[in-house]
Amino acid sequence: SENNERSFTVDSYVHSRPYSHYLSDYYFVLGGKTGSVSANASRPATTCIYVAVEGPDGAIFVGGVSKDAVSTEEDNHFRQLKVLFGIATQKYYDRDADTSELESQLTADRACVVVLPQNGNILSYGQYDWFGPDSPYHLFSRNGTEKIMTASSWKMLTVMTALDYVSDLNRKAVVLPEDINASTPSFSGGEVLTIRDLLHFIMLPSSNTSCNVVARTVGAMILDKQL
Repeated sequence: SENNERSFTVDSYVHSRPYSHYLSDYYFVLGGKTGSVSANASRPATTCIYVAVEGPDGAIFVGGVSKDAVSTEEDNHFRQLKVLFGIATQKYYDRDADTSELESQLTADRACVVVLPQNGNILSYGQYDWFGPDSPYHLFSRNGTEKIMTASSWKMLTVMTALDYVSDLNRKAVVLPEDINASTPSFSGGEVLTIRDLLHFIMLPSSNTSCNVVARTVGAMILDKQL
């Protein structure tokens, strides 16, 4: 209820990881999201990273790599993204370009990169044929249709769907006890937050609880057609 509303103070910062310069030294990084799944008896450990960068001519590349192993200096994700965006740059200028030399340096088990459309609402991802045979957006992929556990990187789809349907980001949502999942910041239930703040919690501290709140709230809007 509104009586349970309280204030949060959130400090956000950019965390520079080892090897991140492999990418940031060459591209202006717009943002990204990581995800990792621990190994168990039925699957290996999997790590993923998805990043958007500014490419040639102001184009925006969105690419991701995934590997079923712990990253080393040679196959570190940032280094692999640099190789991937190098392939994308060549394909951007010539879709038939021979990128075999760069591809031989790509040790990721899975990789994919697209160039975003320069006109229209890029958040309305459903209106674009991203991976069709004549797609002007798909630049390169390796095992791009393989199904994997993407962990926290999956939260990007929750955020994209919310931005597609919520016109007022100051709209408020209530945290229910069933939404609470181990993550930061901690919630006790009954907190009232704006969708804007919940989206920040999802993307920055990678809040599982906030993701549940947004999915439930926006899902109800879609079902009720309260667009």
